[in-house]
Amino acid sequence: MNSSSKYKKYIINILTTSLVAASLVAVFSVLIGSFNDTSQRILWTLLVVVTHALLSVIIISFEKKNQSRLELTRNVIFFLIPVSVLCATLGIWSILSSSLVAALYQAITVIILVSFHINFLQLLRKASKFIDRLITSNIAVTAATAGLIMPLLFIANPKDTLGDFYYRLLAAIGIINGTLTVLILIFFRLFLQKHPNAKKQIKLFSGKSKISIWVWILFIFLSLQVVPYLIFGLFELFKV
Repeated sequence: MNSSSKYKKYIINILTTSLVAASLVAVFSVLIGSFNDTSQRILWTLLVVVTHALLSVIIISFEKKNQSRLELTRNVIFFLIPVSVLCATLGIWSILSSSLVAALYQAITVIILVSFHINFLQLLRKASKFIDRLITSNIAVTAATAGLIMPLLFIANPKDTLGDFYYRLLAAIGIINGTLTVLILIFFRLFLQKHPNAKKQIKLFSGKSKISIWVWILFIFLSLQVVPYLIFGLFELFKV
């Protein structure tokens, strides 16, 4: 058993133990008839643990069915599950403010979306050296985009703190990111037309799914990741 499997087993054990403990506390609160604010928070905590435990089971089940695709994204989500449980629990018990919890979950969402983008790009490797170089550049730009987005989630009044140039830079990086991805898809499609037998060496075609499904998912991802910040950056740049 490798370290990743051990970690996943460890997380499942923790979630299971937490689920049992939270259930016992909830049952005890109901039996004694003391359903106060603390009891409500316990039940919310129970719901959080149950939700994340089910998510863990779904990921493990999906992983067993298909080992060759989206491995990076699955692992990232699995490693973020305890972080999500901790954030939600601290928020429920008012240890963290609601605004900070919201920012943390936005950051988690960005990380998952970026991991999906990178995972998808990795599936297109081994088509040609030129496409591989474009993919490496796109991954770097994607990471830079995520790095620029993160401060916007945690800084109060980011426009006043970071200034207009920051939004211009974010808009420029977002455009480069989207352009590189579209170019990769175009050159990849042209490569397949010239070399139809090359599908066997490309990870994207290791399963039964068709490429069109993945392209649509990627376009949705790009819109979620880049477009809102791009629009906001352009608005801040050109508003009177």
